[in-house]
Amino acid sequence: MGQAGFYIMHDDEELAIEGLPQGKYDIPIVLAAKRFNPDGSLWSPEVNNEDKNLFGDTILANGQPWPFFKVEPRKYRLRFLNAAISRSFELYFEPSAKTGTRANMKVVGSDAGLLLNPVDTDQLDISMAERWEVVFDFSAYKNQNVTLRSNAKVADVDPFLHTDKVMRFVVGDTVSDASKNGELPSKLRDVPFPPNKEGLDQSFEFQRTNGQWKIDGVSWADGPEARVMAKPKRGSVERWKLKNGSGGWVSTPFSSSWLLEEFWGVSDFVLFFRCMPHWDSQSWGYPIFPNSIKSC
Repeated sequence: MGQAGFYIMHDDEELAIEGLPQGKYDIPIVLAAKRFNPDGSLWSPEVNNEDKNLFGDTILANGQPWPFFKVEPRKYRLRFLNAAISRSFELYFEPSAKTGTRANMKVVGSDAGLLLNPVDTDQLDISMAERWEVVFDFSAYKNQNVTLRSNAKVADVDPFLHTDKVMRFVVGDTVSDASKNGELPSKLRDVPFPPNKEGLDQSFEFQRTNGQWKIDGVSWADGPEARVMAKPKRGSVERWKLKNGSGGWVSTPFSSSWLLEEFWGVSDFVLFFRCMPHWDSQSWGYPIFPNSIKSC
């Protein structure tokens, strides 16, 4: 079924943050979407001549289809990794006592590490290979269930009968350890963003034609000389414009390895951001948290 997992690192500053759960309350969750044959074997895209996508009709969390996980009525740090091949998710928590409603979570981390500040939301959009971290408080749901769900239709992703369900949290009635269970601070860390920059340095349009991805008409098969379309100097600051012109593939992530992004705005699926050589970050065809622009 393939392997996907976490390599989790900490530092003293992160471990000192009050309200950021640790130890057994820090849970990694690898999401996947698989398809199986009637005999239980894994459905093969190659055998079935599928070369465009694999959305999958069975949702897995840590390798288990639609599992449940017992939790205490307190805060947990949940680290999500989308290891699906083609499926994006729009995740939300639904308490069993209030079917049809959504419970709030606090987003605290992304591909680039901790956000500048916690972001309150009732939905977490996560595309392929993306990583997000949230803090969810189960204290209001003693002896209840909380189901992690996803919107059935996500951008260009095909929905199946049960792909709107991800996993279930079974909440107990006892807290065995109350450490790191307080309020999160309003600021999680500082990032030394450079001053604003005028003008536009690069403009790229992402296209999909005949089953191939292209950037400004250039595909991977065109070779390394054609593929190298920008050469920013080490330590420099540039302002880029990215346009999703793929004709409906709005959930496909753009990965800017070793860059720290600061989004400046969005219009008609066009992103404006500054990039600085730093660390890995990813973006959808549209920004996920427009009210936390500097937290990406």
